[in-house]
Amino acid sequence: MKKLFFILFIFFIIGCGEGSRNFSSNHIVSEINISNVQYQKMLKVGINVNWAIFPKIIKIYDSSFPSYFAKEGFSTIRLRFDFTDKILDVFDYNKTKYVNFLKKLVNDCEANNLHIVLADGAEEFKNNPNEETLNTLVNNWILIAKAFKSYPKNLSYNLIIEPGKGLNRKNEILNEFYQKVYKEIRKIDKTRILLWAPDRRSNPKLLDETWYPENDEYIMAEWHNYAAGPKEGYEEDIPKMVENVKIWEEKTHIPTWFGAWMPGNYNHGDDYNLTEQIKFATFLTKELKKAGIPFAINADTQFFDYENRKWNNRYPVVKAIIKTYYEN
Repeated sequence: MKKLFFILFIFFIIGCGEGSRNFSSNHIVSEINISNVQYQKMLKVGINVNWAIFPKIIKIYDSSFPSYFAKEGFSTIRLRFDFTDKILDVFDYNKTKYVNFLKKLVNDCEANNLHIVLADGAEEFKNNPNEETLNTLVNNWILIAKAFKSYPKNLSYNLIIEPGKGLNRKNEILNEFYQKVYKEIRKIDKTRILLWAPDRRSNPKLLDETWYPENDEYIMAEWHNYAAGPKEGYEEDIPKMVENVKIWEEKTHIPTWFGAWMPGNYNHGDDYNLTEQIKFATFLTKELKKAGIPFAINADTQFFDYENRKWNNRYPVVKAIIKTYYEN
């Protein structure tokens, strides 16, 4: 009888493990470190989301939001955040409340087996780069690093989104920020993946001008282009762009991530029809996958209506990207 009970108990444990695998698979990685090479392979297809930067969305957010993207086949959420007054106003100007909200978003993503890239908009530093705004940005990252120290390692930190505006052609202070924030985060979390972005809105041509620490297998470069859909000659330009990034990867041994691109010029006229958007998006997706470079499209609110909980008329573009990426 004892033997029978033991056998039944083993089957019960196995059954529970199988049933909970989808929910807990990301949480398993909390016990292990993930190298930059491994992480690059994990990210696959991602999407930028505005859950933590648009007050209107913050106010209506619920835990179902990540599931809409997980069900479509997305692997990664680039969760944009910032400590601006406009955002903190929703949280009574209390940074701790805001960080707790970010924790909820990350937990919801984890529950849907989504990898998360926490990406700081850093608007105050970008608009007015000086020692004061630099140190404020570093302190914000210290707050984030302490809050998420025990979280699974499939959560990474994108240190600044699109270094541009007042930061354009100011590599000295940008690199000063990277050196300072790297030192402070590594005091707290030595094996979290950190992502750097080059000057002039993450221009891949400027990767060589960006400071990176040596001998750290937990760093990556984030870059992007085609922020407003296709440009003339993209079928010739994109393969060259991707090839140059791969050469840089091989030279530095630092994997990269294409952190944002847009299938159409949604914010600048929106005059590409769906056929043109799908043609461009399919081409770029194929080139990036062939090169082994993961990416995130921009952005959730261009494709999904949160108030009505449904995809909009650009949904075929999303479907084409996912289908193309997972085709053999």
